[in-house]
Amino acid sequence: EKMKKLFLSGLVILLSGLSHAQAQAIPNLTAAELALHRLEKLVTLNKVAPEYQLNFKQLNLMRLNPTAPNSPAYKIILLQHKGGDGLSDMVEIQQDKNGKPLSYRAMVHTEDPKMISWPQKDPVTLSELVLHYIEDFYNPGDNSKAIFTEYLSELVITQATNQTGALIAVVTLKNSVNAGILIFKFTTDGKFISYELKP
Repeated sequence: EKMKKLFLSGLVILLSGLSHAQAQAIPNLTAAELALHRLEKLVTLNKVAPEYQLNFKQLNLMRLNPTAPNSPAYKIILLQHKGGDGLSDMVEIQQDKNGKPLSYRAMVHTEDPKMISWPQKDPVTLSELVLHYIEDFYNPGDNSKAIFTEYLSELVITQATNQTGALIAVVTLKNSVNAGILIFKFTTDGKFISYELKP
């Protein structure tokens, strides 16, 4: 009976510890930011081709259900622009609950790649600047910061022109809990222009 009580007590502690560990998982926005940093490092180390950074278009983030402390908790897909055949080359990065990279996999799908050139900062760097802006400066007075920080699910960067015809970066963010869309505009050298929240 005493052993049974000790076992049950230990089980409660273990389960509470696991629950606490899961609660301490980093928010999605941080996981996305770390994945972009990881992509840059993979390029620097010549583990993947520079095009994965220079021709970056989209990030998709999925939360997983880790079965152990070092199991994957996040899967992030980093896609290039679609080629003429409608397919995209991509890198898949898996992270643990603390954002530590566990694995990566580069996948070549298109036989007709479409390259989009950026005149100053590359699209990965610009996307990182948007995520930094949300962390440090985005305070709209509602709950959208918390939602996009915790539940970011997609980031897409595109090019547009402003009223004077100058090229700018447009970064569109989606989340996994509602239909809200957060749109940021930055200059191509990384300066903030504006943001818009669409419910």
